Amino acid sequence: MKARILVVIIILIVLVLGGIAVYVMQPQTAVDSPSGNGGSTNKQPDDSTNEQSNGSVNGQTPETNSGTAVKPETYNIAIKSSAFSPKTLEIKAGDSVVWQNQDFTAHTVTSNSGSELGSTNLAQSQSYSHQFDTPGIYTYHCRIHSSMQGTITVAPNPDYTPS
Repeated sequence: MKARILVVIIILIVLVLGGIAVYVMQPQTAVDSPSGNGGSTNKQPDDSTNEQSNGSVNGQTPETNSGTAVKPETYNIAIKSSAFSPKTLEIKAGDSVVWQNQDFTAHTVTSNSGSELGSTNLAQSQSYSHQFDTPGIYTYHCRIHSSMQGTITVAPNPDYTPS
């Protein structure tokens, strides 16, 4: 009986260590900033239903200093393999970020300090979005899995004025 228990414990240890090894050996995704250099970016145009026919987003029409309308961008961050991908993202004030949970387990998007970001537990396929109005560096984590960390850097946007 003791031999069976010992075998089961050894098998569990091997499985756990194998899972850790697979996770650690996964390649990290390079982060592309929206620089317009022709390469791929993590930027996705916003085709959401929040856009109204007059070009406003959430009832707001951003304008440039020259008076022409500017549409804020929406960026996507995948939550998969217990990580935020991309882990870092550079955007402009007025842009939005959507976090989509692609894992089987629940995750959160929670500010490291302050209350800027604060999702509920996101089950698989659920998402959380936030519009960043103020320039700055926003660090965040998963409240359930504290090793999951991310950073959003919001650059000033002279063509955007929050309502």
